Amino acid sequence: MAKQTKAKKSALEIPTQPQEAEWVAQRSELLPTITLRDFVIFPSCMAPLYVSRPRSAAALEEATQGNRRVFLVAQNLPDLEHPAAD
Repeated sequence: MAKQTKAKKSALEIPTQPQEAEWVAQRSELLPTITLRDFVIFPSCMAPLYVSRPRSAAALEEATQGNRRVFLVAQNLPDLEHPAAD
């Protein structure tokens, strides 16, 4: 019975997509954005971030200074030096 309780508890701690979308919608601020070249990361995964662009370094610095989240997006064309939103 203890295993079921532990499993239920851990399942409750993991946010679902609608909950995550609701969290983003409730935020009144924009998230610092970092484009990832040749790399994809999924929610709740941990991975080292290596940044070379000044804009990415500034976004990461902003997020860490304020103990905030950062928005990571995969870049379709890795050779493009200055990606922009389509």
